[in-house]
Amino acid sequence: MTPDVRLRAENAPTWGAVRPRRLSSEVVEQIMKTTLERLKPGEWLGSEATLAAEFGISRVTCREAIRELEAKGVVEVKVGADGGIRVARPQPTRVAEVLGVQMHLLEISHDEIVGAQRALGPAAASLAAQNATDEDIADLRRLVDAQEAAIGDRQRFTELGMNLHARIGEASGNRIISIILNAIDPLDHSAFSARADDVRSSRIVDAHRSVVDAITAHDVEAAAAAMSSHLANFGADTP
Repeated sequence: MTPDVRLRAENAPTWGAVRPRRLSSEVVEQIMKTTLERLKPGEWLGSEATLAAEFGISRVTCREAIRELEAKGVVEVKVGADGGIRVARPQPTRVAEVLGVQMHLLEISHDEIVGAQRALGPAAASLAAQNATDEDIADLRRLVDAQEAAIGDRQRFTELGMNLHARIGEASGNRIISIILNAIDPLDHSAFSARADDVRSSRIVDAHRSVVDAITAHDVEAAAAAMSSHLANFGADTP
């Protein structure tokens, strides 16, 4: 059975005729609103033909709306026997990338990045101490060891430091914190890298190891304190 003739679920959304403004924008608005209110990832919305018929628009206009929704990460389009338009499945990495690009375009300052890190970093470390799995801890330890071995290679050292902060965010178990940390960490990469001389780099590794040791011990207060101490020197010792 093709998607065009597939029986609709009892609670499937019913689309209303669109008002005469830019029609594709009206379609985008309705689908986004309904998705936020009651649809789930992977839920089938229809085919281009069925959606165009339900909205009372041309397939060209419907295609334009679908492309915009796909670009926004709201829907995914699949071709073939089981094809059609579905509510997109979550992609945290994509969310972080898009957020990071938007922050870059907003010309977020170094001070704003540091401020966000100081606000979120201790919370992430504290939650990681509470929630980190053995796999999380092993990854964090590998990253600290790799960063220590990379002293002298400023680009690689900075990249590993940012990966460590992002991995702590993941280990926290809080996806909002994780996404934001993944988004903001790369924004000032060049500035952080320029300051990563051997003396600062050694201090940073020591600070990171203290944070990871506290997370390993599942010491919530010590993890937050170690991260706070590290980030208090953000202007001089980052990443």
